[in-house]
Amino acid sequence: MNRVAQYVHALLRSFRLWTAMLGVLVTGVAIMVLLGHVSLPGMHTFDRLAHDQRLRWLPTVFEPRVLVVDIDEKSLQEQGRWTWPRRTLARLVERIVDEGHARVLGFDIVFAEPDPEDDGVLARAIQGRPVVLGYYFSRHAGAHRIGHLPGAVFEGNLFDGTLLPQWDGFGANLDRLGEAARSSGFYNAQLDRDGVVRSVPVLTLFNGQMYESLALAILRVYEDNPPITLNGHVLSLSGQTRLTLAPDLTARVPFAGGAGPHAGRFEYVSATDVIEGRVDPARFRDRIVLVGASAPGIGDRHTTPVSINTPGVEVQATLIAGALNGHMPYVPWHAAYTMAAITLVLVGLAALWMPRLGALGIMLLGAGVVLALLLVNALLFTLQGWVLPVAAPVVAVAVIAVINLAAGHLVESKARRDVVELFGQYVSPKLVQRMARNPDAYPIESQNKRITILFADIRGFTRMAESMDSQVLREYLNTFLTRMTEVIHAYHGTVDKYIGDAIMAFWGAPVDDHEQEDHAVVAAIAMQDAVAELNRDFARRGWPELHIGIGINSGTARVGDMGSQIRRTYTAIGDAVNLAARLEALTKHFGLPVLLGEMTARQVICVELVPLGEAEVPGRTERVRVFCPRRYVNRASPEAGTML
Repeated sequence: MNRVAQYVHALLRSFRLWTAMLGVLVTGVAIMVLLGHVSLPGMHTFDRLAHDQRLRWLPTVFEPRVLVVDIDEKSLQEQGRWTWPRRTLARLVERIVDEGHARVLGFDIVFAEPDPEDDGVLARAIQGRPVVLGYYFSRHAGAHRIGHLPGAVFEGNLFDGTLLPQWDGFGANLDRLGEAARSSGFYNAQLDRDGVVRSVPVLTLFNGQMYESLALAILRVYEDNPPITLNGHVLSLSGQTRLTLAPDLTARVPFAGGAGPHAGRFEYVSATDVIEGRVDPARFRDRIVLVGASAPGIGDRHTTPVSINTPGVEVQATLIAGALNGHMPYVPWHAAYTMAAITLVLVGLAALWMPRLGALGIMLLGAGVVLALLLVNALLFTLQGWVLPVAAPVVAVAVIAVINLAAGHLVESKARRDVVELFGQYVSPKLVQRMARNPDAYPIESQNKRITILFADIRGFTRMAESMDSQVLREYLNTFLTRMTEVIHAYHGTVDKYIGDAIMAFWGAPVDDHEQEDHAVVAAIAMQDAVAELNRDFARRGWPELHIGIGINSGTARVGDMGSQIRRTYTAIGDAVNLAARLEALTKHFGLPVLLGEMTARQVICVELVPLGEAEVPGRTERVRVFCPRRYVNRASPEAGTML
């Protein structure tokens, strides 16, 4: 027999070592991905989707300082198709600014097409008032340059080395309107690779000059045109109003919950209600009012993390609200290093610990680490506004868990097969299946254990063998051993070996048995009853009558896989084993079928025993106390008295 014990434990040790090393390697790859030294497909997409989901889960907080005047379907039905006459828009301006005393009125609309009759009316309506107009830049080849660009806010050479988009043209307002407005700003949004708007440019470069966005222009007018302070990547207008910029001078829009007129982030009023005087002008007082469109077919609409149909005016409003609150999400310069450190600690420890666990433990630890990563990530986002990558460590945990589960399954399957192969010849199939479910719980290496040993031997077998044909003798012996093995297995015993016409079994190993003494004695009685049944069958075949003696003893023995380098076996050795064999030999002199040693008799509960006194045992200096089940005592031979 192979050295199964050493093999299984060496296998387990190597499994834990190699899976731990693989886990550490995966952790290292995740850190390299975070630091940008390794590129894996899907990581950025995973991060974007995770961040989007977090934004959708955030509560929608109402912003009272910003109001949206919506050119909705109701407005188009009452005022006519877009574009409206400038006179109508002038009346809208007067309602909001003159009557409502809005702090700022911003248009997420560009007025590039002339209206000769009414352009002057609109220009006079916005002249000298806190009105900010929108425009856009375009980058496609052959783009036109339409309208009047406002003045630049910085010289472009202040941002040498900054990676900024290159624009080929623009669509701005008519000269007369652009000059009349307090300020103007571009309302371009930045599309990520998946077509979702998560950021917008706050400053951009065109023809060597730096221009401000619509949101920034509105904020500057709202704050009475303070100077722009750019400290690192933090753009400040006042103590609280600030925007955190990425290296490309974009800002992440602080979306939360949902978007649109029914999301509850901003108060929406219909443009036609304002024009027709159905809105109380007091609702505009000291507020930032943005005019934009939610009606299909006009205005810009975007897919954002919180909606697939977000009006462009709400993108601007959301950025303005975030700047006013002074809490803007952004990717800090140390984002990769921070997550790399967190990954090293959490994922690294998980990689080292998972090989020690079972399947359930691996899944629970993996889920716990992923949850910890997400919680830390969400906490830093909530408290600091940091947008940190989380895909690489989460995927690393999943990969490490799969590696451990797969390796564990392979090793466990191998261990189960080894257990079945080794113990299938010793214990009952039911016990083998029980052991195969958890092979680690049944060590095969030799160890000291308390067991109960049973020896059974055919009486007079030598004389019987002399008179029987060898083939018949073989069948006779096989029938006897088979039936005895079945009985031992039925009472949870382990068949150690066959010794010619004798059989050795024990209880308490490899499966612990807290009732081993009772099981052994009841098995011995059942074996004697089985012999009676066999004798009836043997009589029909004309075979000799069968008689066996059984000796049982309990004690500490060395149990396990033992033998030479060439042949090994699972067995038990020790003084307790020797005494059980001696007790079996004494049954011939006592004329009793079953004898028990004192260590067994002390623990037997289910069978009534009779003490037979002390007896001399060959090979031992001290006499031993001997017991027998009461049902056999009246069979004692006269010779027994001489040995007591």
